[in-house]
Amino acid sequence: MKTINLYRMFNSDTIRSRTTATLILNDISKFKSEKIVLDFENINFVSRSFAHELLSNLNKDNVNFEFVNTNNTIDAIFKIALIKPKFVFSTPVKKKILIKI
Repeated sequence: MKTINLYRMFNSDTIRSRTTATLILNDISKFKSEKIVLDFENINFVSRSFAHELLSNLNKDNVNFEFVNTNNTIDAIFKIALIKPKFVFSTPVKKKILIKI
């Protein structure tokens, strides 16, 4: 089992970018045969883009992983990152408006 403490890795309580997720994934790739524990101790916030990039690639690569020490905000962001859009929005049709004076 390999534990990665994200606060120590980035020296920040906030993780925001897809690039940051890629750095973690590169680190994880060295230990693919082991269970990976990502420790969120002292991390207060992660962005949706970070969460999406991390989860997408962990699931794609069939990595055996576990998150520990997450807070309610981080849990919610990870749940949101997994949701696929249910609606496709198209560009609205522009309407001409006739104004009589």
